[in-house]
Amino acid sequence: AFSRQQTLTLETVDIHALLEDFRQLAQRMIGVHIEFTLSLHPAPLLVRADASQLGQVLLNLLVNARDALPGGGVITVETFPLTMDALFHPIFPDAREGEYVVLTVSDTGAGMSADVRERIFEPFFTTKRQGTGLGLSIVYGIVKQHEGFIDVRTQEGRGTTFRIFLPAAAAEYEMKPELLQPPAAERGTECVLLVEDNDDVRKTTEEILTLLGYSVITAADGLEGVEVFRREQGNIDLVLMDVMMPRMGGPDAYARMREIRPGLATLFLTGYGAGDLPPEVWNGAPPEVIQKPFTMESLSGRIRAILDGDRVSRAAGGSCQDSSAWAGGRITAGAVQGRLRANP
Repeated sequence: AFSRQQTLTLETVDIHALLEDFRQLAQRMIGVHIEFTLSLHPAPLLVRADASQLGQVLLNLLVNARDALPGGGVITVETFPLTMDALFHPIFPDAREGEYVVLTVSDTGAGMSADVRERIFEPFFTTKRQGTGLGLSIVYGIVKQHEGFIDVRTQEGRGTTFRIFLPAAAAEYEMKPELLQPPAAERGTECVLLVEDNDDVRKTTEEILTLLGYSVITAADGLEGVEVFRREQGNIDLVLMDVMMPRMGGPDAYARMREIRPGLATLFLTGYGAGDLPPEVWNGAPPEVIQKPFTMESLSGRIRAILDGDRVSRAAGGSCQDSSAWAGGRITAGAVQGRLRANP
C-alpha cells in the first residue's frame, strides 16, 4: 500500500452509504465508553474508488482514534464537498484543482507532539506497545493511490483530526443502483480457524468474524495453524489463512492440513492478487483468495459461498464451542463483546 502498487478495483462509491454501513461495526469496535458521531453532508458525495480499500482507511483511522482515548471521549466522522483552487496551492502543493470529497476523522484524545506528527506515516513507526506501525502508512498509500492526499492537525492534549481529500467522481460516472445500498453482510455459526501472523490484522479479522456469528480459533503462523488444526480438526469448518507468514507459509500449511482432511474448505488472505503469486506457491492446489484489505461484506460473502458449497464436509464437523480447548485461542461472540467492553 505504501509503495502504491496494490491493484485497485475502481467503482463509483457513495461515501455516505459506505459510512452508514460502517456505523454499527465502528461503534462495536471503539467501545461504549467512546461516543461515535457521524456528521454527513446533506447531498450524496461520490468518488471513484476501491470500496474495500476505503473501508481499510476508515478502519485504521478509527482504531488509531480509539487508541488515543483510553479513558473515553468523542470520535467524529464528517464529510463535505470542497472546490480546490489556486488559493489552496500553498497549503497542498501536490493537489490538482477541481472538486473533492473530504472525509474527516477527529478525536478528543491526547494528540501528538510535533516529532511524532512528522513520522506517523513512516512504515513500522509506532508509539504503541503492541502493533506493527503499518496502520497509517497503509492509509497514506491507499489515499495516494486514489490520487488524494491527507491533512493532519494535532496538538498535545487537544486531540487529532485527519482530513482525507479524494477527487470527486466526474459527472459522466453514473451511480450504480446496487451501490446506493451496500449489501448486507451474510452471517454464519460455523467454526473458523484464522491463521494470520500480523497481530493487528488477526485481531481485527477475528472481531469481524465474531460479529458475523462465527466461532473463531486463531493461530499466529502456518506451523501453529497446522498444530491447532491437527488437534481441533473435528471442530473446524473452514480455514482462513494468510499466504506469506514466518516459519511456515499458508500454502505449505494448507498442504499439511489436506493430508489430514482432503478437500478442506480454505480461503487465503493476501495483499497480492492470486495471479500475482507464482504457481509454485500453491503446491498445485487451486486457491480461493480474497485480497486485503477487504470489507466485512466481501469477506462474509466469500466465506458463505465456500461453506454453502461444502455442506457435506461441514456436516461432519462440530462447533468450536463444543471443545474444551478454550485456552488455545478460541473466542465466541459473547467473549469478544466482554473483551471489547473491558479492554476497548
